[in-house]
Amino acid sequence: MAVVIPSALVQGLRGSVGAQSFQYWRKGVYTVKSKATIVNQPDTISQGQTRARLGVAVASWKALLTQDQRNAWNSFAKLPRFVDSKAGGMLAVIRGSKNTGAGYHKYIELNMMKASADIAPQAVIRDPPFEERLPDTPADFAAVWHLPAANHVDITWTDPDTYPMGSRIRIWLKSPDAIYHTQQVFTGPVVTGMTIETSGKTVGGAIKLFTTLPDGSNLYFQAEIISPNGQPSVPTNTEIVVIS
Repeated sequence: MAVVIPSALVQGLRGSVGAQSFQYWRKGVYTVKSKATIVNQPDTISQGQTRARLGVAVASWKALLTQDQRNAWNSFAKLPRFVDSKAGGMLAVIRGSKNTGAGYHKYIELNMMKASADIAPQAVIRDPPFEERLPDTPADFAAVWHLPAANHVDITWTDPDTYPMGSRIRIWLKSPDAIYHTQQVFTGPVVTGMTIETSGKTVGGAIKLFTTLPDGSNLYFQAEIISPNGQPSVPTNTEIVVIS
């Protein structure tokens, strides 16, 4: 909202003009507000799954957890965590949060991480993983773009030094050129490299083949290890420049 200095241009204005709403307040003070933009939520299958998972996590916090469990999550959220930020054992510190509701947010975060990595069983994590070490970062993460005749991208990595048994790797596609929206393209065991799909979903939701990208386009791939309790490693990135 903005306060407008009265002048012949605004005196007497009432109601809306385009996206602006004018109002006389008092003592000769006029205000102008911008109308809220209506945002339509995407209705894709993946968006529907994400909203459903979020609903389960929120409902379980309210209905399944005891007050002692909620207090434990609040304590867990305040703790600093040590994570391998680079291959070779260099440790970084993730500071805890003292904000009100930090335990709830950490509970939702880890349960959403676990669900998105398809870690079994699908039951929610009720108790915070105080004793679980965060997974190390995947080493030697690389992506190789094959010429359009082959039309695929090979992604390889070296298993990290330490990660909890049952962890899985998630790989994301990012496009700084705003061609593709950020999307998860693979999740699976932390064992080998893999060949990913030859296309991605654009910002508008359409499928676009990598081979249709103009020369010089950038594709970014990101990998992270997710523990059985939803704790992520520090992500690692690699870039491909598309050349046909």
